[in-house]
Amino acid sequence: MSTLIPPLSLVMYLNEHGLNEEREEANRYLTEGEIYTVLHTEQSSDYTDYFLVEFPYIGFNSVMFEAVAWDERYDEFDDSDLD
Repeated sequence: MSTLIPPLSLVMYLNEHGLNEEREEANRYLTEGEIYTVLHTEQSSDYTDYFLVEFPYIGFNSVMFEAVAWDERYDEFDDSDLD
């Protein structure tokens, strides 16, 4: 499953998946069910972090989010990846 989405995509924080420590840290900043805007993504061999417009210096594990809206002009994001 690809977790790369274009900048300015909207994502909802699920407060699910990832490590317990990651969710605990995310819960210091994010609210479950709230919508946030992706500033950019950083991909490593093991995971992808979303950096949000609202918190530009903190990376959050992408598996804790669900994509809500994105710019369809970007070919690298395919909504079938969400299945």
